[in-house]
Amino acid sequence: MTTADDSVDIAPPISSGRIGLVLGLIALGMLGLVGRVVYLQTQFAAEMGERVEKQHRSVSGLAARRGSIFDRNGLMLAGTTLERDVFADPKFLHDEFAKTGRPLIELDMSLERVADRIAADPDKVALAVTGEPDKRYVPLAREMDADVAEAAVEYARSLDLRGIASQPSPRRSYPMARLASHVLGTVGRDGQGLEGIEAKHDDHLAGENGKVVTIRDKRRRAIQSFSDGVRPPAHGNGLVLTLDSRIQHIVERELAATVEAFQAEGASCVVLDPHTGDVLALANLPEYDPRFPGDFDVADRRNRAIVDPYEPGSVVKPFLMAAMLDTGVTSVDEVFVTGKTTRLDNGRRVTDDYGYEQLVGWDVVVKSSNIAMAKAVGRMTYDETREHLEGFGFGSKTKLGLGGEHGGLLYENPQDKYTQSSMAFGYAMLATPAQLARATAVFANGGYLVSPRLVAGTIDGDGTVTPTPRGLQGVALDPEAAMQMRRILADVFVRGTARHARSDRYNLFGKTGTAHQSEGGRQSETKYFASFIGGGPYESPRLVLCVTVDQPLKELGYHGGQVAGGTAARILEQSLAVLAVPPSPQLDEPPEAIHDDLHNYYGPRHYEPKRTLRNGPHLETTPALEAEEE
Repeated sequence: MTTADDSVDIAPPISSGRIGLVLGLIALGMLGLVGRVVYLQTQFAAEMGERVEKQHRSVSGLAARRGSIFDRNGLMLAGTTLERDVFADPKFLHDEFAKTGRPLIELDMSLERVADRIAADPDKVALAVTGEPDKRYVPLAREMDADVAEAAVEYARSLDLRGIASQPSPRRSYPMARLASHVLGTVGRDGQGLEGIEAKHDDHLAGENGKVVTIRDKRRRAIQSFSDGVRPPAHGNGLVLTLDSRIQHIVERELAATVEAFQAEGASCVVLDPHTGDVLALANLPEYDPRFPGDFDVADRRNRAIVDPYEPGSVVKPFLMAAMLDTGVTSVDEVFVTGKTTRLDNGRRVTDDYGYEQLVGWDVVVKSSNIAMAKAVGRMTYDETREHLEGFGFGSKTKLGLGGEHGGLLYENPQDKYTQSSMAFGYAMLATPAQLARATAVFANGGYLVSPRLVAGTIDGDGTVTPTPRGLQGVALDPEAAMQMRRILADVFVRGTARHARSDRYNLFGKTGTAHQSEGGRQSETKYFASFIGGGPYESPRLVLCVTVDQPLKELGYHGGQVAGGTAARILEQSLAVLAVPPSPQLDEPPEAIHDDLHNYYGPRHYEPKRTLRNGPHLETTPALEAEEE
């Protein structure tokens, strides 16, 4: 029998609503976990991957090698070597020392030891790293030998300095040091061309840097490189110049000796092949070293031969006289009454240093008469005079292919009633040595005005040389007139203002010039330009040149023949010998019809080979040489 004490309590049943709520919460939790897992494995993983990759991935530059520059004979004038820069990562070093608890004094001491290995100032190295601890890049030494740089980095690692490394560093080198510095120019720290050929052809020479992507461990050691992250550098292309280093060296040596002998402020010379316009030499003093441009004044780096025009003086006379002979304004046998001084129709008084009573047209240039030139030029209009000079390229740039070239100056209209007569002997106009050399080539090549050229060809990546075109700017003179003036100029060395600079090996031709410089709006009586234009050999010209000497000390000599004539003759004689040009035959005499009217003419024996050219620029002056053209 059952009693009340034996009864059992039965719990009320759980409602279905509660069960649904619990299951829903569990499901939501599971969905949240799944979402979190998906997020961690997708977006978060990608973000973390990018962050890790940024921390461990390194993009390094692969330096392109700048193209080389060669002379016409294949001699390297400028090249590039890949050296190495040593640098530090101050932030990495400081973080490493902070993690390990090492004192910073230990960092300073270690840096001093490394500085000794890279030949750097220990105090500067320590200050560079410890002074700005948040920097990521500080250069410690530049352009080091690769083996020395790598040895220094390994030494730093042995001291547990993991924040010091090296990187490739292209270095521009000039094997011939200062030779042709104003032509070559220089490059900056970043490898960009700054002056000269280096600047003008920078796009061709520079190339393009490449890159490589590398994965590094926490100590920044490379552990993997990606083949698809490598872009090889595109190295620069090369150039072949028209320069002949042998002639360039002769020119620079002779200019230096002349500047020293006459204590001049400077000098310039341009040597051309008159048939092609190729520039075989171009030099200026002062000079500079393109390896260390910062050590020189800006004025030293100025390419005076193309940048600085000047009033050239009597070297202009052959161009105007040749044009007048060509057009029949005068003739070689016309007699000019000259004397020591005369007054022109415009009222201007003109003087000659030599007191010849009269001169035939042939000797007007040989003896450099201002009076006869002014009288002859006065027969033309001003426009005709200017147009004749323009025909020889004056008043326009040579387009040599270097920056900063000046085109000289010919006035469109006369500035006063004396302008035209001043132009007759090289004043009231401006010209550069490069323009004068170009104009002189007209007498040597049969009357053509050539386009000067500095770049003979370009070199592409596989070594193929592509020549650059040569060009003519037009006909400046009838061939017969050009030949006639060349023969007249040959007499300058025999009976004229350069007779002290005659070579017994070659028949040279040329013209001297002495010009006052302007000072305070007036002609200076102490500052001059001494110039010479010419070439050789007369019978078959291979070279023409212009030599200009700036402010030779008057007490030592200042006339063009005395200062520049011998320099030009030595340059020509040595350069022709380098080119293996055979000796000249005896120079032919002037036309027989004018023999009796020529001054200092002594018959055929006068034209036999004779040497008056000295080996150096020092010249013992004589009364006959002290008074020359101006």
